[in-house]
Amino acid sequence: MNDANMTGMGNKDDESNTNDIILLIPFRGKKFEIPLFKETTPFDVKSHLASNSGGDVEITPNEINLIHKGKVIKDMNDPGQLFAFLSKSLKKKPSSSSKKTMIRLMATGVSATE
Repeated sequence: MNDANMTGMGNKDDESNTNDIILLIPFRGKKFEIPLFKETTPFDVKSHLASNSGGDVEITPNEINLIHKGKVIKDMNDPGQLFAFLSKSLKKKPSSSSKKTMIRLMATGVSATE
């Protein structure tokens, strides 16, 4: 599994970002575990997937779609929108315990060169 250490996706030492929510995203035969911070945008997640997907074909973030519970995630470019949208789907609020809350997303994408 690929753990994210993404620039622009928050600072783990920042008190306001310690929410322990992890996005589980299968993409191109790999499983990604990406931390979700309050300022994370869909483009941040797509950029991470595109840069770490490997393979012979390059894919850009704009060629990737993120799907949560059957809905394509789009038009959430302001920091906080993705966090708010995904937090609504949680059955319970993330606690301060050591357990991490997992949110499953699906990523699909076809490169223009494929």
